[in-house]
Amino acid sequence: MSRFRRRLMGLSALRQAKADDFVRVEYIENSNLAYINTNFSISTNNGYSIDAVITISSAKQGYLIGKSAGNPYNASIGISANPYFRTYCNRTAINYTEYTAELDKKYHLIGSPQELTVEYEDIDEETQETVTKSFTFENSGSIVNSKQLSIFNIIGYVNNSNAFYGRIYSFKLYSHSGTLVRDFIPMYQISTDTYGLWDRVNEEFYGSANSYKFTGGERVIADANDNLYYFRNYIVIQNSAKQCSIGIQPNATDYFETKVYLAGSARNYFCGGWSGNNNNAYGARAMNNTLYFEYGTGAISFAPVGGFTNKIFTYKSIFNDTEQKMHFYIFDANNKQLWTNSIAKRGGTSSRAFLLGKLNGSTYGANTNSRMYYFKYWRNQELVRDMIPVQSVETGKYGFFDKVNLRIYYSSGSQDFTGA
Repeated sequence: MSRFRRRLMGLSALRQAKADDFVRVEYIENSNLAYINTNFSISTNNGYSIDAVITISSAKQGYLIGKSAGNPYNASIGISANPYFRTYCNRTAINYTEYTAELDKKYHLIGSPQELTVEYEDIDEETQETVTKSFTFENSGSIVNSKQLSIFNIIGYVNNSNAFYGRIYSFKLYSHSGTLVRDFIPMYQISTDTYGLWDRVNEEFYGSANSYKFTGGERVIADANDNLYYFRNYIVIQNSAKQCSIGIQPNATDYFETKVYLAGSARNYFCGGWSGNNNNAYGARAMNNTLYFEYGTGAISFAPVGGFTNKIFTYKSIFNDTEQKMHFYIFDANNKQLWTNSIAKRGGTSSRAFLLGKLNGSTYGANTNSRMYYFKYWRNQELVRDMIPVQSVETGKYGFFDKVNLRIYYSSGSQDFTGA
């Protein structure tokens, strides 16, 4: 399995066939009697703790996590009907009445039924800036009975009164000794059309334990630090305003592929590197109704019928080591091949790093509102950049996500990337 597939899911040793059956999503949501059996039990005087990010979607009593039958409300965390945050230990319910929870607001819950901290963002009244606030409350009740823990409802007492209506964005479950026993992230299983939680500790998928189903959020991708990004269709690129370097200085045998929408018929240098006076370039441009590949000391071109303005094209180059030739291809929006050609290997192609949005070293770049749908780059026949448009879940900023190195490339120009 590729490093990208493992990180996308948060897995480490799952077979490719199984990995391809799952897609990470931003959250799962319950609005009925669906629940998850964690298959983890606590015992008398040995409780648990959680680290979870949630939202509340209904001001009704409900148990985010609780213990199965035998005083089912013992060792539970949830909300009362107000809604106030609530913990329940050995028939002792504590509601934190100094703060009324807001619907659809993200809350970070850290702790146990006996001591719970709730963090949330709010607007500071003096500065009008967003700040993180928190409160902690305790419950002196003890933990009794050895029973399994469940999420969104209570095993053996699954009913509307106990159902927690809301979303889970992440959910870590720790044993009494502090061992991480479940590290849940929201996931969607394609083959069964099922939303649930994937446990990164045991590499196991947990769907609803009964016939009810969860719903889920938008599909996302995660970087090396587990920051999440929405998939997007394209990034708007524009000369020096909206551009980024891919961190690679081109070699004569490197090749690339990209899909672009070209706005404007005049100089549209939308990717590449250029060496100034030596005129050694590598990249792609469009100009005067003609599409060009820049390679070495010259360019190879194709003039599509009707020009290129406001149309989508795919550029693709492949170096043939046996022939020592670079082969070039151009496809239309329906992936129909329009043109192909090849030229012998040239000398050094650029002394500058390869840019998206501009031919690095040239005055000219992509015209306003030109779009890039993806970009791939190979060196020594190995894919070293596989870049797709994304938008940060946390900040809303657009960028190119590199699936090879699991990092995000934001605009290094005078403006942030935009997209759709």
